[in-house]
Amino acid sequence: VGRPATKVSPEDPPAKAAPRRPAADDTVRVPVAKLDQTIRLMEELSSAQLAGRHRVAELRRLRGSLRKVLGRVSGGQDTSWLQADLAAILAGLDHQVREERDLSGNLDRLTAALQQQALEIRLMPIGELFGTLPRAVRDIASQLDKRVRLELAGLDIELDKRVLEGLRAPLVHLVRNAIDHGIETPEQRQGAGKEPEARLAIRASSHGGRVEVAVEDDGRGIDVDKVRRTGLARGVLPADRAEVASEREVLQLLFLPGFSTAREVTDLSGRGVGLDVVKSHIEELKGDVTVETTEGRGTVFRLTVPVSLTLQTILRARADDREYAFPHSFVEEARPISPLDLIEVAGQPALRLGNQLIPLVDLAETLGQDPAPRRRVAIIGQAAGERVAFGVDAVEEIEEVVIKPVPRGIRAPLVGGFCSAEHGRIVPVLHIPSLIKAVWAIGSRRLSATRAALREPRRILVVDDSPNTREVIRTILENAGFSVDTAKDGEEALLRLDRQMAHLVVTDIEMPRLDGFSLCRRLREQPDTAGLPIVLVTSRATDADRRRGAEVGANAYIEKGGFDQDHLVKAVRDLVG
Repeated sequence: VGRPATKVSPEDPPAKAAPRRPAADDTVRVPVAKLDQTIRLMEELSSAQLAGRHRVAELRRLRGSLRKVLGRVSGGQDTSWLQADLAAILAGLDHQVREERDLSGNLDRLTAALQQQALEIRLMPIGELFGTLPRAVRDIASQLDKRVRLELAGLDIELDKRVLEGLRAPLVHLVRNAIDHGIETPEQRQGAGKEPEARLAIRASSHGGRVEVAVEDDGRGIDVDKVRRTGLARGVLPADRAEVASEREVLQLLFLPGFSTAREVTDLSGRGVGLDVVKSHIEELKGDVTVETTEGRGTVFRLTVPVSLTLQTILRARADDREYAFPHSFVEEARPISPLDLIEVAGQPALRLGNQLIPLVDLAETLGQDPAPRRRVAIIGQAAGERVAFGVDAVEEIEEVVIKPVPRGIRAPLVGGFCSAEHGRIVPVLHIPSLIKAVWAIGSRRLSATRAALREPRRILVVDDSPNTREVIRTILENAGFSVDTAKDGEEALLRLDRQMAHLVVTDIEMPRLDGFSLCRRLREQPDTAGLPIVLVTSRATDADRRRGAEVGANAYIEKGGFDQDHLVKAVRDLVG
């Protein structure tokens, strides 16, 4: 659990300067307790090694006794004593085998503990990185005549020094970018009904073997439509995708080299580090970066990185005759594939998991190899709120391994490194965020061919706080010939409808900020949307929920638990033609 959030305002006096640290990059501060633990483990390992030497000496003695016995037998001497001597030697060997087994287990334990302890010595609290931010925020805000309150949380969460240093440049750029482009002047904020002092929050949180650093501001947000138009004008967003691309796809354009919607480059933002470099740095750390925004309310960038680039827990899996490793922190679960859980969505298989529909893809095919007609196990990978089920033949074991980096000069964007297996085999460790993006990219290319033949499609707004559900419903409706936009909750849906009216709304009920029932009520209260058809797609299936849906003006009610894509498409077509 991190320490309470720390708040720093531009008016606060600067903190007392920390003691100067050595300039060398190969030094770290190590708490005495960690050194004591390392020394204790080394002492135990030394004792185990001494016990091992005693075992070797005893085995040599038994080998000498056995040779004597064999010499006497071959010399033709009386062998009546043979059974007793051989029994004694066999008992000694049995004892040594047991001792050796125990010793081997102890050595394995000590080696693993010492390895873990050595890696922990490299861990540093992220507060070491955050400590430089208050002054940077004060300086930047002062230069731009802006008022910014910085909030820091999770300062005691630890990361490997290499990962921590790799986060420095991306984090500083995101902070500078937020103040320069995201946060308004005090006058602009007051005109928009906001407090003159903006809030910039940087929070670190631990998720198993990963750490997420969120950089969130309450500024003007990102104009997604402007990004869309810029992408179309620069040719990085195909014309047949421009109108139907989801917000998630459009915001990914921001991470392309040289992509910017700013009219001018300021002294603060034009320092050679753009969002493409942020993305590149984070991917070098085997992590991922995502962005969420609400126009007029703010933006949050999420940087997700492993705690260590060296030691990770992995799940071994096999597809055909190849072995793969999934970083365990990106695996939600592994489960047998049952025909009862399968459903076809827009011509592609999906896995029904509770009330969620998750795309099911063949792992080998995603990696550019030949697919199999049927896989037995699905590994549910998750990253940045998105989930994909990867079909494999078998799951073998979970273990902690040392990760070796991809050799320089080798391009393997879907591989985060390699680990060793028995008999010297090398196993690729998959980079799950890139793998999930590749799955969605393949799906988008397949959909583009279908949409190219469509003319003047009806526009549908899909509202759901689950990225996976939004994408599944979007895919179904786009394949049925509709143009689809998405929103992550009712508040965002109202903003999107204010900018561009839809022919129909498909919405979930349980969502943050503004739920589906409240969204229906708000739409029915406004003259421009009073007659807008609304379809509720939800996991809430009680009669009371259905009655409430009818009371707030929903035109159709579809349960996720018994989801049928044909039922959804029929309901939409019945309402909008």
